[in-house]
Amino acid sequence: MNRIVQLGFTLIELMVTLVILAILVAIAYPSYMHWTTVTRRSDAEIGLTQLAAQEEKFFADCNAYTSSIGATESCQSATLAGSGYSPDGYYVLTAKSPNPNDAPTSPPQPSYLLKAVPMITGPQANDTQCTSFTLDEKGNKLATGTATDCWKK
Repeated sequence: MNRIVQLGFTLIELMVTLVILAILVAIAYPSYMHWTTVTRRSDAEIGLTQLAAQEEKFFADCNAYTSSIGATESCQSATLAGSGYSPDGYYVLTAKSPNPNDAPTSPPQPSYLLKAVPMITGPQANDTQCTSFTLDEKGNKLATGTATDCWKK
């Protein structure tokens, strides 16, 4: 009697393996995308803190804050050095001086408000939990969106 030795996998074994793999991917991929979105938020934090450091340096040199981000940094041009984008490019950074229609303080206090919003077409555009980040001259860190822990402690 000759015995036939079968080598390899049957089609059923292969299909069961593929189904198990598909289920694992279906569970893992959304979690992966969530955590990459959360970790990319640090790009906004880094960009805003770097811009705040430039604002403070500008204030030390020129005795005023600026609301402009550009290629030069001098008291005459009142422009911070930078591109207007976060270091990894996921957020657009803006600097704003206080609104002249706001209630005046006595004596007037120099101030600024830095803001980071996700790029319109980038991967962070779908982040509904933290839609924007702000940082002011007092170090107040705020974020808009549905999450309460956008800024890392």
